[in-house]
Amino acid sequence: MRALLDFVEQPTELLEILDKQQQVALAAAWVMGYLRSGGKPEPLFNVLGHALLREDAEFHSFQMYEAAVAEYDRWASESGAFAEKACETLIFAVTRYLAAHAPTSRETPHTAKIAWRLHRGEKLFEEE
Repeated sequence: MRALLDFVEQPTELLEILDKQQQVALAAAWVMGYLRSGGKPEPLFNVLGHALLREDAEFHSFQMYEAAVAEYDRWASESGAFAEKACETLIFAVTRYLAAHAPTSRETPHTAKIAWRLHRGEKLFEEE
């Protein structure tokens, strides 16, 4: 049985789950364990944001993440069972969405490295 403290200390473990396709249920279960063991939403949103940025995400994925965080913040300022359930639902929704779309081919970092090299004046290919 996994110790409850393990979830709280290792929110980046979620990234390992998102490295494999079709891990929607596992990612949601991991998040549930994390939250139930006292894990804070802020580090979790940071990890989810990191997961989004490392993928070849589309514009709508960024919109979805931003909307989930904004709505979470709005509901977190309220009190009551409905507000708590709304916060939890938003976290699960963004987790499940990212898990359903991960991993991508992750070409963006490679493209950025090439652009940076070109910006510095490096030659990418040399003719013989």
